[in-house]
Amino acid sequence: MGQVRQRKKQKSSLPKARPKSKPKWANPKSNPVIAKNWDDRLTLAQNYRKLGLTVRLNAHTGGTEKALSQIAGLDNIAPSQHDPFAIVSSTSRTKIEPREVQVERDPTTGAILKISDPSWERINPLNDPLNDISDEEITSRSKPGNSTIFIQELEEQASMEAPKKGRRQSQKEQGWLQELVDKHGHDYGKMMRDRKLNVYQLSEGDIKSRIKKWMEATAAKEGPQP
Repeated sequence: MGQVRQRKKQKSSLPKARPKSKPKWANPKSNPVIAKNWDDRLTLAQNYRKLGLTVRLNAHTGGTEKALSQIAGLDNIAPSQHDPFAIVSSTSRTKIEPREVQVERDPTTGAILKISDPSWERINPLNDPLNDISDEEITSRSKPGNSTIFIQELEEQASMEAPKKGRRQSQKEQGWLQELVDKHGHDYGKMMRDRKLNVYQLSEGDIKSRIKKWMEATAAKEGPQP
């Protein structure tokens, strides 16, 4: 056998070779919503990109975010060479001419209550590029596409609660309940105070509900009596 020190010397310093466990292959088409929108001609990453999903949750998505210059309506925006914080409008700056507007005043105090001018609604005096984008463009962009509808279907499916499955009593528990009934009948107070059978010190109501469930399962298993 040898001493412990000698056996340690004979032990190899190299780690023991272990077979690598192959990762379990996940079937993306197991979900009916994904299977309905899946394209077999595309790869997994291409299908996920088309459906608005990401392949890797713990890493960057690969720079799929659009640049500011690629957004519709902001193509002509160029950074200012003089002031980096200046807001540059996509439209040419025009001089604002004086115009007539409708003014509503308070008949008693004469204070201005409302100024209405339809032509003033589309004027952008602060040259804000966000105001240059019309509401029609915003609504056209916000229309749900195929990926948005697909994600909504997935969210609806995830929000649906699965039916709850009741706990099934084991054969050992059923035998223990049978012993309690044979010894004490339906006196649940004595069952609760029985130290030998009620080892886990269950309450009277807990034992009663367990026995009720066991009797219902036994009656359903035996079937109706002729």
